[in-house]
Amino acid sequence: MPNKNLFNFLKASFALGAAALVLQPLVARADRPTLETGVSRSLPTLESPAVLKAPFSRVFTVGSVHMVKDRDYNPSAGKIQFSSLWIDAPEQNLTELAVHYCARGEAAAGAQLQGISLHHREQTVAHIDRVITAEPAQFIEAYPGHMGGGFSPQSPSIGCSAGSARFDLATMRTALASLPAHTLQVRLHFNNGATQNWHLGAGTVEAIKQLPKLDQSGAPAR
Repeated sequence: MPNKNLFNFLKASFALGAAALVLQPLVARADRPTLETGVSRSLPTLESPAVLKAPFSRVFTVGSVHMVKDRDYNPSAGKIQFSSLWIDAPEQNLTELAVHYCARGEAAAGAQLQGISLHHREQTVAHIDRVITAEPAQFIEAYPGHMGGGFSPQSPSIGCSAGSARFDLATMRTALASLPAHTLQVRLHFNNGATQNWHLGAGTVEAIKQLPKLDQSGAPAR
């Protein structure tokens, strides 16, 4: 009987030791930051109050996150626009791009943004296609530009396809750090084959190249 009790004690001790060995790496992993396809739900968005107040085409920070925002729009129809937020979070090792757009017409309605290419002098200098999230574009009515401090109800409405998307730029850091310091053409590529052209200002391009994770690469401008 004592031998049986000793055997049961040793068996229980072994089981507890084995469980500790299994749990130890799990506990250690729980302390590490987890990445879900490169996106952190805690990162600021284009609608964040601090982002809305920030200047365009300059590096600004919200906590430990560094960002640059830009907007290209149609002066005659203010809602038709392309807004971008270039995000660099060194502490999370994340670099992302968040965009909102209202593309003229119905060509992109119901489609999702699947890629963005940057061009200079007819040459592609970067192609962004690692989609984190993309909402289907919704067709809406966008009135023409401001008249007398507000929208004119008498002006004919202009339709546009509005949507948003977010891209992982972690593998694009070197390419973005090497962007030519000029105004670039931005081409939106939708999954139904539609495309839309916008622009990224030279000041914004220069600011993007100053984001910490990009600036560390030391890549020269072309």
